[in-house]
Amino acid sequence: MGLATPGFLIGLVVMWVGFSQFGVTVGGLYSPEYSNAPWSIARVVDLLKHLWIPVVIVGTTWSAGLIRTMRANMLDELSQPYVETARAKGLSERWVI
Repeated sequence: MGLATPGFLIGLVVMWVGFSQFGVTVGGLYSPEYSNAPWSIARVVDLLKHLWIPVVIVGTTWSAGLIRTMRANMLDELSQPYVETARAKGLSERWVI
């Protein structure tokens, strides 16, 4: 069984990389100058600059679970009789999968 990385730990690492490498403030979804400003194109662009961190964290967390589920289902299907019949009839492994 592999080691699981909690989402908050990935979040902290991504926030640190965003701040140290890209200079993005990580305290919220907007820079301080846009936090109380009215909606404008500049505020939307600033939101998109800050939104990538939560998107990466949520996507990483959900995709890990999805990959584990898909792998388990694939391993179950590969032992089914119809798959073994296809292999016995000479179908290549690439086409079986």
